[in-house]
Amino acid sequence: MKNKDLMINIVGLLFFILGIIAITNTSFWYGPQHILWFCYWGLAIMGIGFLKRNHGLIESQLNILTIPLIIWAFDFFYYILFGHSLLNIADYFFEPGPILAKIITSQHLFTIPLALYTIRFIKSESKNSWKLSMLIILILFILSRLLTNYGQNINWVYHTSLNLGIPYYPLFWFLIMFVMVYLTNFLLKKFQLKFKS
Repeated sequence: MKNKDLMINIVGLLFFILGIIAITNTSFWYGPQHILWFCYWGLAIMGIGFLKRNHGLIESQLNILTIPLIIWAFDFFYYILFGHSLLNIADYFFEPGPILAKIITSQHLFTIPLALYTIRFIKSESKNSWKLSMLIILILFILSRLLTNYGQNINWVYHTSLNLGIPYYPLFWFLIMFVMVYLTNFLLKKFQLKFKS
């Protein structure tokens, strides 16, 4: 039990510290509006969730981040294999830039596996974490639209990485986010049931 508690605390501290460093570093290099990225806040919030043993808080961020980070990792490995990005998502990682930013960005590769492994050791569960996920998404969408511009496209609130010119884009954005959150939440429940049996 002590080993599990220690591991949960280490993961919680790692996520929280990485999240705070990411928020601080991106603000310094790229401007304060870049602190609005979902993945940076997700890291810090998950860190707090692990440290407080708050299953719902952790799950709310997994609902938001799991599918986007899997897509990012796919694009990352595609670039490694073929020398160019397929989805225009992870290509920035391979451009010249500060080494600390590269280290922080590498969290896209390990956040979900590490969180899924560690959350199994927190017994309490939340039935409605997807509602918290949607509230956080709504808040960050509003802030991203108010405080950033089309060129920055924080959290893809203006267009997709492929810039497909989708009509009624905000409605499309919320529909995609809802489907991703609800699907991930459903699969997380199945994942947790599997490890209980």
